[in-house]
Amino acid sequence: VRLSYIELPLTIKMMTNEIGYMRYFGQVGIGAAFNIRAKGDLTVPVYHNDNIYVENFITIEDEDLMDNINMFKAALIVGAGLEYNFSGNTALMAGVTYNGGFTNLLTDITVVDTNGEERKAKALANFLELNLGVYF
Repeated sequence: VRLSYIELPLTIKMMTNEIGYMRYFGQVGIGAAFNIRAKGDLTVPVYHNDNIYVENFITIEDEDLMDNINMFKAALIVGAGLEYNFSGNTALMAGVTYNGGFTNLLTDITVVDTNGEERKAKALANFLELNLGVYF
């Protein structure tokens, strides 16, 4: 599955005063993302004439999955990092940001668990990013 989103993050960044040549920061906020594309490769069983056993599998590539994916994704954004001041306004920045989704990406998809019970499928988008930059 390949999902593409446009995310609008709203965060607050809190920074310490300069300690030596270093400043440290923390960042917290929310992210609102909107799905713009959902494609995936599917493996579908082909049943024998009596529909009792699977005869073969076929693969469908680049299937449009927009009907199965929620259009909105909300996330919690938490990050931390540091800035190293070289001279004047020039600084090197490094940080780590965690983006943890808390809304289900899937719409009305049910799966059967090992006990034979039907349950609603759930998928969350979480990622960790490394931020590097130069301010001048």
